[in-house]
Amino acid sequence: MNYQKIKFYEGGTATASGYCVRSIESEEELLQAYRLRHLIFSELQGWVPCSETGMEIDLHDRWAVSLGFFAVPEESSDSEMLIGYMRFLPPDRPFMLEKEFAGLLLSDYPVRKAIDTSEVTRFAMLPHLRNKPLSSWRLSTLLYKGLYQWSLANEIRYLYMVIETRFLRTLSVLGIPCQAIGPAISFPPAGVESVAAILDWEQFRRENETTRPEFLEWMTTIESVHAPWQLQPHALVLTP
Repeated sequence: MNYQKIKFYEGGTATASGYCVRSIESEEELLQAYRLRHLIFSELQGWVPCSETGMEIDLHDRWAVSLGFFAVPEESSDSEMLIGYMRFLPPDRPFMLEKEFAGLLLSDYPVRKAIDTSEVTRFAMLPHLRNKPLSSWRLSTLLYKGLYQWSLANEIRYLYMVIETRFLRTLSVLGIPCQAIGPAISFPPAGVESVAAILDWEQFRRENETTRPEFLEWMTTIESVHAPWQLQPHALVLTP
Protein backbone atom coordinates (compact mmCIF):
# COMPACT_ATOMS: atom_id res chain seq x y z
CA MET A 1 0.00 0.00 0.00
CA ASN A 2 1.12 3.55 -0.69
CA TYR A 3 1.03 5.49 2.55
CA GLN A 4 1.49 9.24 2.88
CA LYS A 5 4.72 10.42 4.49
CA ILE A 6 4.73 12.79 7.44
CA LYS A 7 7.21 15.23 8.93
CA PHE A 8 6.81 17.76 11.73
CA TYR A 9 8.84 19.50 14.42
CA GLU A 10 8.08 19.83 18.10
CA GLY A 11 9.71 21.90 20.82
CA GLY A 12 11.69 23.91 18.29
CA THR A 13 12.07 24.63 14.59
CA ALA A 14 14.04 23.15 11.73
CA THR A 15 17.06 25.22 12.75
CA ALA A 16 16.73 25.14 16.53
CA SER A 17 16.94 22.42 19.14
CA GLY A 18 13.86 20.25 19.54
CA TYR A 19 12.46 17.10 17.99
CA CYS A 20 11.59 16.03 14.47
CA VAL A 21 9.11 13.26 13.71
CA ARG A 22 9.28 11.99 10.15
CA SER A 23 8.86 9.02 7.89
CA ILE A 24 12.14 7.16 7.45
CA GLU A 25 13.22 6.84 3.84
CA SER A 26 17.01 6.78 3.60
CA GLU A 27 18.98 3.56 3.87
CA GLU A 28 21.27 5.02 6.53
CA GLU A 29 18.36 5.97 8.79
CA LEU A 30 16.81 2.54 8.33
CA LEU A 31 20.09 0.96 9.42
CA GLN A 32 20.09 3.19 12.51
CA ALA A 33 16.55 2.02 13.25
CA TYR A 34 17.50 -1.65 12.89
CA ARG A 35 20.40 -1.12 15.31
CA LEU A 36 18.12 0.57 17.83
CA ARG A 37 15.67 -2.31 17.53
CA HIS A 38 18.47 -4.82 18.06
CA LEU A 39 19.57 -3.00 21.20
CA ILE A 40 16.05 -2.99 22.66
CA PHE A 41 14.48 -6.24 21.50
CA SER A 42 17.56 -8.48 21.28
CA GLU A 43 20.19 -7.26 23.74
CA LEU A 44 18.00 -5.84 26.51
CA GLN A 45 14.69 -7.68 26.34
CA GLY A 46 15.81 -10.91 24.69
CA TRP A 47 12.59 -11.22 22.68
CA VAL A 48 14.52 -11.67 19.43
CA PRO A 49 17.79 -13.63 18.97
CA CYS A 50 20.90 -11.48 18.71
CA SER A 51 22.36 -11.01 15.25
CA GLU A 52 26.03 -10.80 14.26
CA THR A 53 25.15 -7.72 12.23
CA GLY A 54 23.88 -5.89 15.32
CA MET A 55 20.62 -5.21 13.51
CA GLU A 56 17.12 -6.56 14.12
CA ILE A 57 15.36 -7.17 10.80
CA ASP A 58 12.46 -9.47 10.01
CA LEU A 59 10.18 -10.45 7.12
CA HIS A 60 7.68 -7.70 7.92
CA ASP A 61 10.26 -5.03 7.07
CA ARG A 62 9.74 -5.79 3.39
CA TRP A 63 6.40 -3.99 3.46
CA ALA A 64 6.52 -2.02 6.71
CA VAL A 65 6.48 1.78 6.91
CA SER A 66 8.93 3.23 9.44
CA LEU A 67 8.54 6.38 11.52
CA GLY A 68 11.52 7.95 13.27
CA PHE A 69 11.84 10.37 16.17
CA PHE A 70 14.94 12.52 15.98
CA ALA A 71 16.64 14.93 18.36
CA VAL A 72 17.43 18.12 16.45
CA PRO A 73 20.86 19.52 17.42
CA GLU A 74 21.41 23.15 18.35
CA GLU A 75 24.04 23.48 15.63
CA SER A 76 22.61 23.05 12.14
CA SER A 77 25.87 21.46 10.99
CA ASP A 78 25.31 18.48 13.30
CA SER A 79 23.21 15.53 12.19
CA GLU A 80 19.92 14.63 13.84
CA MET A 81 20.03 11.65 16.20
CA LEU A 82 17.46 8.86 16.11
CA ILE A 83 16.01 8.49 19.61
CA GLY A 84 12.72 6.68 18.96
CA TYR A 85 11.09 4.46 16.36
CA MET A 86 7.94 2.62 15.35
CA ARG A 87 6.72 0.87 12.22
CA PHE A 88 3.33 0.26 10.63
CA LEU A 89 2.14 -2.90 8.88
CA PRO A 90 -0.54 -2.66 6.15
CA PRO A 91 -3.76 -4.71 6.20
CA ASP A 92 -3.02 -6.40 2.88
CA ARG A 93 -0.05 -8.16 4.50
CA PRO A 94 0.17 -10.41 7.58
CA PHE A 95 0.04 -8.67 10.94
CA MET A 96 2.34 -9.87 13.71
CA LEU A 97 -0.86 -10.51 15.70
CA GLU A 98 -1.77 -13.12 13.10
CA LYS A 99 1.56 -14.92 13.33
CA GLU A 100 4.19 -14.14 15.95
CA PHE A 101 1.69 -12.90 18.57
CA ALA A 102 -1.33 -15.01 17.65
CA GLY A 103 -1.25 -16.50 21.16
CA LEU A 104 -2.29 -13.12 22.56
CA LEU A 105 -5.65 -13.23 20.77
CA LEU A 106 -8.80 -15.04 21.80
CA SER A 107 -9.31 -18.03 19.51
CA ASP A 108 -12.48 -16.57 17.96
CA TYR A 109 -11.27 -12.97 17.61
CA PRO A 110 -11.74 -11.68 14.02
CA VAL A 111 -8.70 -9.58 13.09
CA ARG A 112 -9.83 -6.52 11.17
CA LYS A 113 -8.07 -6.22 7.79
CA ALA A 114 -9.83 -3.19 6.31
CA ILE A 115 -8.08 -0.27 4.62
CA ASP A 116 -8.70 1.94 7.68
CA THR A 117 -6.69 -0.43 9.88
CA SER A 118 -2.98 -0.94 10.52
CA GLU A 119 -0.74 -2.60 13.08
CA VAL A 120 1.95 -0.60 14.86
CA THR A 121 4.94 -2.61 16.03
CA ARG A 122 8.52 -2.32 17.23
CA PHE A 123 8.05 0.67 19.54
CA ALA A 124 11.58 1.61 20.57
CA MET A 125 13.18 4.38 22.60
CA LEU A 126 16.82 4.93 23.57
CA PRO A 127 17.30 3.13 26.92
CA HIS A 128 18.85 6.08 28.77
CA LEU A 129 15.78 8.17 27.95
CA ARG A 130 13.41 5.48 29.23
CA ASN A 131 15.22 5.53 32.57
CA LYS A 132 14.59 9.26 33.08
CA PRO A 133 10.92 9.71 34.07
CA LEU A 134 10.48 13.25 32.73
CA SER A 135 12.37 12.64 29.47
CA SER A 136 10.59 9.33 29.00
CA TRP A 137 7.21 10.96 29.57
CA ARG A 138 7.91 13.77 27.12
CA LEU A 139 9.21 11.49 24.40
CA SER A 140 6.41 8.97 24.96
CA THR A 141 3.83 11.71 24.52
CA LEU A 142 5.56 12.78 21.30
CA LEU A 143 5.54 9.15 20.13
CA TYR A 144 1.77 9.08 20.56
CA LYS A 145 1.47 12.33 18.61
CA GLY A 146 3.50 10.82 15.78
CA LEU A 147 1.23 7.79 15.90
CA TYR A 148 -1.82 10.03 15.60
CA GLN A 149 -0.41 12.27 12.88
CA TRP A 150 0.55 9.30 10.72
CA SER A 151 -2.92 7.83 11.21
CA LEU A 152 -4.56 11.14 10.24
CA ALA A 153 -2.45 11.45 7.10
CA ASN A 154 -3.39 7.94 6.02
CA GLU A 155 -7.03 7.86 7.14
CA ILE A 156 -6.38 5.13 9.69
CA ARG A 157 -9.05 4.72 12.35
CA TYR A 158 -7.98 1.47 14.02
CA LEU A 159 -4.51 0.47 15.18
CA TYR A 160 -3.56 -2.93 16.52
CA MET A 161 -0.60 -3.25 18.86
CA VAL A 162 1.07 -5.48 21.43
CA ILE A 163 1.83 -3.43 24.51
CA GLU A 164 3.05 -3.95 28.05
CA THR A 165 0.11 -4.11 30.44
CA ARG A 166 1.42 -1.20 32.50
CA PHE A 167 1.61 1.02 29.42
CA LEU A 168 -1.96 0.11 28.51
CA ARG A 169 -3.05 1.70 31.77
CA THR A 170 -0.82 4.73 31.10
CA LEU A 171 -2.46 5.28 27.72
CA SER A 172 -5.86 5.26 29.39
CA VAL A 173 -4.72 7.93 31.86
CA LEU A 174 -3.38 10.02 28.97
CA GLY A 175 -6.76 9.89 27.27
CA ILE A 176 -5.76 7.43 24.52
CA PRO A 177 -8.32 4.58 24.71
CA CYS A 178 -6.91 1.14 23.96
CA GLN A 179 -9.03 -1.96 24.44
CA ALA A 180 -7.42 -5.29 25.31
CA ILE A 181 -8.50 -8.03 22.90
CA GLY A 182 -6.92 -11.02 24.57
CA PRO A 183 -5.27 -12.32 27.73
CA ALA A 184 -2.13 -10.81 29.24
CA ILE A 185 0.90 -13.06 28.78
CA SER A 186 4.41 -12.78 30.24
CA PHE A 187 7.18 -13.10 27.68
CA PRO A 188 10.52 -14.67 28.64
CA PRO A 189 13.25 -14.05 29.52
CA ALA A 190 12.37 -10.71 31.11
CA GLY A 191 8.88 -11.85 32.07
CA VAL A 192 7.29 -8.66 30.76
CA GLU A 193 3.49 -8.94 30.84
CA SER A 194 2.03 -7.84 27.51
CA VAL A 195 -1.38 -7.75 25.90
CA ALA A 196 -2.84 -7.34 22.41
CA ALA A 197 -4.95 -4.20 22.05
CA ILE A 198 -6.82 -2.09 19.52
CA LEU A 199 -6.93 1.70 19.44
CA ASP A 200 -9.91 3.55 17.96
CA TRP A 201 -9.03 7.13 17.01
CA GLU A 202 -12.69 8.12 16.62
CA GLN A 203 -13.27 7.17 20.23
CA PHE A 204 -10.14 9.15 21.14
CA ARG A 205 -11.51 12.28 19.49
CA ARG A 206 -14.98 11.95 21.01
CA GLU A 207 -13.68 11.50 24.53
CA ASN A 208 -11.04 14.23 24.42
CA GLU A 209 -13.26 16.89 22.85
CA THR A 210 -14.85 17.38 26.26
CA THR A 211 -12.40 15.91 28.78
CA ARG A 212 -9.00 17.04 27.40
CA PRO A 213 -9.55 19.62 24.62
CA GLU A 214 -6.03 21.08 25.02
CA PHE A 215 -4.48 17.66 24.60
CA LEU A 216 -6.60 16.94 21.52
CA GLU A 217 -5.61 20.29 20.02
CA TRP A 218 -1.92 19.57 20.61
CA MET A 219 -2.18 16.08 19.13
CA THR A 220 -3.91 17.48 16.05
CA THR A 221 -1.63 20.49 15.49
CA ILE A 222 1.81 20.13 13.93
CA GLU A 223 4.68 22.51 14.71
CA SER A 224 2.93 23.20 18.00
CA VAL A 225 3.87 26.09 20.25
CA HIS A 226 2.82 24.36 23.45
CA ALA A 227 3.46 20.75 24.36
CA PRO A 228 1.43 18.94 27.04
CA TRP A 229 4.23 19.28 29.58
CA GLN A 230 4.18 23.08 29.04
CA LEU A 231 0.47 23.53 29.78
CA GLN A 232 -0.75 24.70 33.15
CA PRO A 233 -1.48 21.80 35.52
CA HIS A 234 -5.14 22.77 35.89
CA ALA A 235 -5.58 22.60 32.11
CA LEU A 236 -4.10 19.18 31.57
CA VAL A 237 -2.84 16.60 34.01
CA LEU A 238 -0.69 13.81 32.60
CA THR A 239 1.01 11.09 34.56
CA PRO A 240 4.59 10.10 33.64
